[in-house]
Amino acid sequence: MFYIKCLWKHDDRSEEPDVIYCEFDGERTELRKIELYENGQHGVATQTFSTGDTHLADIAIPPLEEINADPRFEARDITAAEFEAVWQACQPYRGMHAQQYSTQPLHCKHIGTSDNAGIGANVMDNIPGSI
Repeated sequence: MFYIKCLWKHDDRSEEPDVIYCEFDGERTELRKIELYENGQHGVATQTFSTGDTHLADIAIPPLEEINADPRFEARDITAAEFEAVWQACQPYRGMHAQQYSTQPLHCKHIGTSDNAGIGANVMDNIPGSI
C-alpha cells in the first residue's frame, strides 16, 4: 500500500475539497479517502461506506508526476502513520453505524495546518510532514 496527500488549489471559493488524503493498493486503486474543506468539514470514504460527496475513484490513480503536471494540484507521498493520524482525527462518530455517520455534519477535530492557513480551520497542525 501507499499513501498520498494532495492540495487542490482553487481560484475561488469552490465547493471542492482543498486537501485530499488517499490510501492505495498495489494496483493504484483507492482503498480509503479523506477530503478536507476550507470550512472545517470533511468527508471520508472506504470500499463499504462514504460520507457526503466523498467517494472512491472508479479508476486507478495516475503517477504523482502526472498529477503534479496540473498546476491546480500539489501531491506528494506520505507515510502510513501520517495517513492514519488524519484518518483517526476524522472519525468523531466511531460508535455509529455507517448510515448514521453519513448523515452527520463532519468536522476534523484537533488537527490543523499552519502552512495552509484557513484550509479546514485548524486542519493538520499536529500532523508531521504537512505540505
